[in-house]
Amino acid sequence: MTQYLVTTFKDSIGHVHPHVTAAKPNQTYQVVEAESKEEAEKMAKKPKGLLEVIPSSFNNGPISKALSKSTTYRKGCE
Repeated sequence: MTQYLVTTFKDSIGHVHPHVTAAKPNQTYQVVEAESKEEAEKMAKKPKGLLEVIPSSFNNGPISKALSKSTTYRKGCE
């Protein structure tokens, strides 16, 4: 489905002017709140979702072992 960017502004007389721009096939739009252009670029580059994994004693269960790259876990073989 095509993404559209809809922006509006109000002129000095009070008229509202909408502007609709369709994204090109290789383009997406993202809105971030930032104090500067540089900060906005950094925020847009941040990964979405899980940002970091904090090791703890809770993470030593069978699921963590199964997901670990260094350990092969099979039921009954711990």
